[in-house]
Amino acid sequence: AGIRVASGRFLTMMDADDSIAPEAFETAIRRLLQTGADACVFGWESVSVKGQRKAFPVLRGQKAALEKPTRILPAMLIGDRLRGGGYPWNKVWDLYKTGSPELFDEDLYSYEDKLWCVRMYQKCRAVLLLPETFYTYYQAEISLSKVEKYGMGAAVAKRKNALVAYDRIMEILPEKSAAWRAAEMFRTKTVMMGIVKRN
Repeated sequence: AGIRVASGRFLTMMDADDSIAPEAFETAIRRLLQTGADACVFGWESVSVKGQRKAFPVLRGQKAALEKPTRILPAMLIGDRLRGGGYPWNKVWDLYKTGSPELFDEDLYSYEDKLWCVRMYQKCRAVLLLPETFYTYYQAEISLSKVEKYGMGAAVAKRKNALVAYDRIMEILPEKSAAWRAAEMFRTKTVMMGIVKRN
């Protein structure tokens, strides 16, 4: 719904229960304009239910880096945390460069964000990776991402949902490309984990 009514040049998102550094968007937009990148990605800090904090920087070191999406996607697709992960909330998109934003697949309830990011990256030529950690992600005790703790049926449904999302991702990517192979590996891992956990 938010994407449909968005009318500005820059698009970003936040989860309602998270927080972001006050200078995040000013910094991100200034660097986007300076470099001419189509999107930028910054790091985040995860806070557990018990208050334990862990940082997930996009880069090591203090210098920003311009990357092609073809270099970011394989890392993003092989797991959930590399190169900024497949989350919408630590990215800023310049819609003057990418054109109209994609909409989410509403029939998916997990990995829909990663699928959305892949579609948006397909519209980019250059992505700016920032060394800063601007976003704070607070883990909820009960959430969709922790659905496996709440019953076999929920675990099976989440795993099936992940496979559908990754099938759609693989349809978008050039077959046998590095990103396609990374997606295939993650999909195979998801299937194998289901077998091991008997769901």
